[in-house]
Amino acid sequence: MKKKKLTLVLVAILVMLVSTLTVTRIYAANDYSGGFLDGKSYSEINGSATATDHSYINDNKENTSATLSMTYNSYLTVYEMKPAVHLTDYAFYYTGSHNLNLQFTYLVDGVKKYKTITVPQNVPGRIALDKALDNVVNVSIYNTSGVAKGTYLVKELNVYGVLQTEVPVETPALTPTPEPTPEPTIEPTPTVTPSPTPEQATGNRAILVVTMTNGLEKEFDLPMSEVNTFLNWYDTASGSTRYGIDKHDNNKGPFTSRKDYVIFDKILTFSVDEYSAK
Repeated sequence: MKKKKLTLVLVAILVMLVSTLTVTRIYAANDYSGGFLDGKSYSEINGSATATDHSYINDNKENTSATLSMTYNSYLTVYEMKPAVHLTDYAFYYTGSHNLNLQFTYLVDGVKKYKTITVPQNVPGRIALDKALDNVVNVSIYNTSGVAKGTYLVKELNVYGVLQTEVPVETPALTPTPEPTPEPTIEPTPTVTPSPTPEQATGNRAILVVTMTNGLEKEFDLPMSEVNTFLNWYDTASGSTRYGIDKHDNNKGPFTSRKDYVIFDKILTFSVDEYSAK
């Protein structure tokens, strides 16, 4: 019985000892290194802000902290970045009276622009920006809470990205230049050279048919004046005398005139058929 009582006492003592132990939780440490603010000091304080142990702001350790005392609308410019940075992530781990803001100053065509985000307290680790910022030149802790004065413990602050000079520049796609519609070539209207109008026979005329001794017949449509001239020549000609008879509308080709010559002693016979042309 005594042995049983001793066992119960020992169990009770063990329970009391366990209940008094302090349980320590071990958290995995966040890696804050590799940022543009590593070991950097702030460059400017404005609006009655003060900083104690400010080197702890970006020493990459969560178990150290800097104390900030900030009035309403005051800010602490932590670091001015030269050259400019293409910013993708940030880390702002702090506790205090109210939520604080981070303000990023960036350049657009050489003009300063500002982006302000409210960062909740007690958020360790890196946080990605909704949209990366180009040409960021400085980062400030900004108090816009409306509280007259507040005290904050900043455990870690850093920003991440790449130098703006390392960001590949997108080449805009070339818009093809439309080829102009060629104007249709207007072919000139060909000039029609009128055919020469054949000589129109008028007045008293005759068909002169000359039969040669070899049986060849030559026919001519002539005015009576030329027929009479032929007759006069024939009455006085002899031997190998020749006579040229004008061919008139039978003059085809580039000739200024065409004549058919007959030899007197080669003429067997001829006929004259007179008619009147109107």
